[in-house]
Amino acid sequence: MLENLNKIRETHPVIHCITNYVTINDVANVILATGGKPVMAECKDEVSEITAVCNGLDINMGMLNRDKIEAMIVAGKTANQYHIPVVLDPVGCGGSRLRKESLKRLLEEVHFTAIKGNISELKTIDDFNNTTIGVEVKKEDSKLSDQDIKVMLTRLALKYECIIVSTGKTDYLSDGRTSYKVCNGHAMMSLFSGSGCSLAGILTTFMAVNTTIDAALEAVVLNGLAGEKAYQLLEEHQGSATYKIHYIDSLYLMDSTTLNKGAKYESL
Repeated sequence: MLENLNKIRETHPVIHCITNYVTINDVANVILATGGKPVMAECKDEVSEITAVCNGLDINMGMLNRDKIEAMIVAGKTANQYHIPVVLDPVGCGGSRLRKESLKRLLEEVHFTAIKGNISELKTIDDFNNTTIGVEVKKEDSKLSDQDIKVMLTRLALKYECIIVSTGKTDYLSDGRTSYKVCNGHAMMSLFSGSGCSLAGILTTFMAVNTTIDAALEAVVLNGLAGEKAYQLLEEHQGSATYKIHYIDSLYLMDSTTLNKGAKYESL
C-alpha cells in the first residue's frame, strides 16, 4: 500500500511553497530529504508563472501580510487552472480577524487537494467562531474522541471535496469516505519549530505524485516514523536541535520497506 515514496524519488516533483519565515528552511530541507525539489516564491507578480511549472503547491498561513495573501490566492488559482495539487496549512487560523478573513477567502477562491492542521485549526474551519492562540491545541479539543474527530474530518472532507489531515499526538485523516488513525510519531517532534510545516511540505510532495488518501496516509506515516527513528538516534546529552537534524536524516534514509514495516495505522 505504501509505495509512493518510490515514485517521488524517481520523478523528483517540484514543490512551490508559500510558507512562513520561521520554518521556510526546514520545509525546503524536508522536501529535499523526501525526494522533491522545493521552490520558494511569494511575490504576487511571479507566483503564477512559478506555480504553473511546478508539480505541487504548499500554502502556509503562518506569517501573513496583505501582499502574501494575494500571492497565495493567485498561486492557488493558477494551480487549479493547471490541475496542480494544492495543500493548505491553516497555521493559527483562529488567532485573529485577519487570519479568519484570509482563510475564508482561500477556501472560497481556491480548491484544495488536502488541508492539514491541528484539531483546533480544523475546528476553526468547521466553525469560524472558534478562536485559538498561536498554534497550540485548546485543552478541550485535545479531549475529543476518535469518533468525534472522524465525524468532523468527514464533514470537512465532503464540504471542501478534499483530504483532511488532523495532526497531534495521534494523527487522523479522511477523504469523506475512508478515514484513518495513525499512531506513528514521537513527543519530541513538538519540541522544535516547523514539525507541522514540515509535514505540509511532505504531504504536498506526495500529493504531487498521487492525490488519493493512500498517498496522504503514506506522507503522515513517513513523517511520524522519521520522528521515531530520530529519537532512536539521539545519544546522551543531545537535545531538540540534534533531534531535528536526525529527523531530516531519517526522512532521507527512509525506504519503502522500512516504511511499510514501521507503519502504525488503522481504519476508522
